[in-house]
Amino acid sequence: MPLFRYTCKECDHPFEAFIQSSTVPACPKCGSQSLQKRFTAFAVRNAAGGGGATESGGGCSTGTCSTGTCPFV
Repeated sequence: MPLFRYTCKECDHPFEAFIQSSTVPACPKCGSQSLQKRFTAFAVRNAAGGGGATESGGGCSTGTCSTGTCPFV
């Protein structure tokens, strides 16, 4: 099951949830299903060597992604 990040539109509570395709998540704080899916960058490790550094599949170098002003969305 994939892990998704959400912010509740009712109480502004951020949370993560493992979601199956048919499941509609609810805020664990207030129970609302009025949610905003948050951008999540992922990282891929280079198995061929390359110094062992993590190479990003996207991401935020400005620190603004969690504020809702991410330039990558």
